Amino acid sequence: MDKQSSEKSKKKKTQEQIWTERLSSPNQEVVRETIKEIRDFGNIKILPAVIERFASEKNEGVKNELAKLLMDIKRKEAVGIIFSYVQNDQYCHIRKDLLSILWQSRMNLSSYINELVDLFISEPFDVAFEAFTVIEYIEQPVDKQIAQENIDKLKLHIQTIDESKKFLLVDLVNLLKRWI
Repeated sequence: MDKQSSEKSKKKKTQEQIWTERLSSPNQEVVRETIKEIRDFGNIKILPAVIERFASEKNEGVKNELAKLLMDIKRKEAVGIIFSYVQNDQYCHIRKDLLSILWQSRMNLSSYINELVDLFISEPFDVAFEAFTVIEYIEQPVDKQIAQENIDKLKLHIQTIDESKKFLLVDLVNLLKRWI
């Protein structure tokens, strides 16, 4: 690596650290300015800091700006990062929001069908509905065997699933059948 590349690399790391610190600021205006900078110049490495601020944010305006930033990310690497927060119980208070962000972003979540069906089965209605919506918006093909396994799993839970989700369960089975 030449000297110029090395300096550029250090500068980039320094910028991510600056953004992370600024995202942690109690000053809402500093956070808003940082969100704008990240939107214009950020990279995928800053995503955990953005999600951390989203998880702790009390101001609805700032929270909405963070959500819009997350929805606008189109990098496929972002799916795994965001979904790791969906699955982490420490972030269960934003699970519904993160699922909503994922389906609104139109990222490819076809490889997360098993996890989405599990969330549909185990979570309360509001989170289950978002998981259902994510599956509904998946445009990429899903392996036939995986789709069938999830249909079987849903049928197995028909008697034990919360009554409020039963009507959606039938629709979810039909959604999964499109890949068979």
